[in-house]
Amino acid sequence: MFSLHPAEHLSSSTTFYMVTDCTGTCIPSPTSQTNTETVVSLTGIPPATVTVSSNSFSIATSVIGPNAAQPGTSTTLATNDNRVESVAWESNSLWASWNDACIPSGDSATRTCLRLVQATTSGATATKAQDFDFSASGQYYFYPAVSSYQGQLVVSFGRSSSSIFPSAMATGRASSDPLNTLQSAAVIRAGTTADTSGRYGDYFGAATDPTPTSSSTFWVAGEYRKSTTFQNWNTVIGQIAPFSAPGTFDYSVSLNPTSGSVVQGSGTTSTVTVSLVSGTTQTVSLGTSINPSATGLTATVNPTSGNPTFTSTLAISTTSSTPTGSYSVTVTGTSGTLSHSAIYTLTVTGQVTGDFSISASPSSLTMNRFGSASTTITITSLSGFSGTVSLSTGTLPAGVTASFNPTSVTVASGGSGTSTLTFNGHGGGTATGTFTVTVTGTSGGLTHSTTITLTITKH
Repeated sequence: MFSLHPAEHLSSSTTFYMVTDCTGTCIPSPTSQTNTETVVSLTGIPPATVTVSSNSFSIATSVIGPNAAQPGTSTTLATNDNRVESVAWESNSLWASWNDACIPSGDSATRTCLRLVQATTSGATATKAQDFDFSASGQYYFYPAVSSYQGQLVVSFGRSSSSIFPSAMATGRASSDPLNTLQSAAVIRAGTTADTSGRYGDYFGAATDPTPTSSSTFWVAGEYRKSTTFQNWNTVIGQIAPFSAPGTFDYSVSLNPTSGSVVQGSGTTSTVTVSLVSGTTQTVSLGTSINPSATGLTATVNPTSGNPTFTSTLAISTTSSTPTGSYSVTVTGTSGTLSHSAIYTLTVTGQVTGDFSISASPSSLTMNRFGSASTTITITSLSGFSGTVSLSTGTLPAGVTASFNPTSVTVASGGSGTSTLTFNGHGGGTATGTFTVTVTGTSGGLTHSTTITLTITKH
C-alpha cells in the first residue's frame, strides 16, 4: 500500500479514516493507472483497543496526466502523479482528490484534470457515492485540496494553459447540486509569468472557517506565478462564501472582437466565449450563419461544443471572388430549448495594390530593468501602395511592456511614415538578457515584419 493519506476530520468521530488509490504496485510513470480506492479505518480511542480495518471499492480508471503547458515557454509544469493528495471527512462523508488525466468536453487533447471521489462511511465501511473528473477545454487543472462544511465542498487548485500563466483557482458544490458536478471555477489570483524551474509544487490548501459565516465559510491557499526566479513561487490566501444551490441553467455567448475588415482572398478570427450565467453547466453546441450569403465566404467554429465556461475560435475566410461589402456572421449556441447568439460584423474590401516595407532604427536597444528605450519604426510605400498599416509586437520579455505612438501609420503612394516604439521595464520582475522582439505591420492582406534586438541589464 503506497501513499496512505489521512483525512482531515471536520466533525467528531471515534473512527479515523485514511485513503489511498495505490494498492499493490503504484509507481509514478506515464503508463501507471489505478481503478481502486481503499479506505483504512482506525476505530477506538487509546488507551482502549484500536481496531484497524480496510475496505476497497472500484473507481473509474485514473491515469497520470501530462505536464501542464504555459505561455511563452516550452517548459511545462510538473503535475507529478495520480496519488491521493487531499482528504476531508465530515458527518460520514469522505472526500478524496488527486490529479488525473482526461479529455475535457469540447477538447481533443488529453489534459491534467481534477479527480474527486466521495465515499459514504458507516463505522469501518465505506461506499462510493460520487466519482468524477473536473476539467476545462484547453486548460490544465492540478493539485486539488478539499474541505467540507455541512455537506458543502470547497476545492482549491491550480491551472495553466498555453495562454494562461500558472494561477490559483477555487470551486465547490452545495449538497443539493447534481451528483458528480462542481460549480463554475473562480480565479483567486491570476499568474503573470511562466514558471521555468521545471518543478511546480503541490502547495494548495483548503480549510473550513472555525466559525463559519455567510461571508466566510472556507479559506483556500494556492500558488501562482509573478516571477520567473527559480523556486520563487507566490502564494495567495482567499476567503470563500457558502456554496448555494444553483439556479436554472443559463449561459451567454460573446465575441472578441465583434467586427473586422478583410481584403478579398484573406480571412480573420474572433474568440467565442460561452459563459455560465447560472445553474449547473451543460453542453452547448455552436453553429454559424452568414447574412447575406456570398461566393467564397465561409465561417466555422472550433471546437463546436463544450460545457460553459469555454472558448471557441470563429474562423472567417473569403476568396478573391467574394463580393466587397458588409456581412453579418452569427454564432449561435444551443442547449436543449435554450439558444443565445452573438454577431460579428465583417467588411470585405477590394484587394490592395502595391506593397510596403517596414524597418526599425536603431534595430538594437539596451535598457535596464527599471528604464525604457525607444526606436523609430518606418513604413515605406512600394509599387504605388497607399493605405494604413497597423503595428504590433510579438512576444515580449517578462515584465516588459511596449507602446506605439501612433499605433498605426498612414502612407501615401510613394511616401513613408513613422511611429515611435517605446519599451518599458517594470522593476525586479523584469527579465534580463538579450531578446529578439518582432514588430509586425499589417494592412489588409499584406503583412511584413522586422526584428529588434533588445538587451535588458540588471542595473
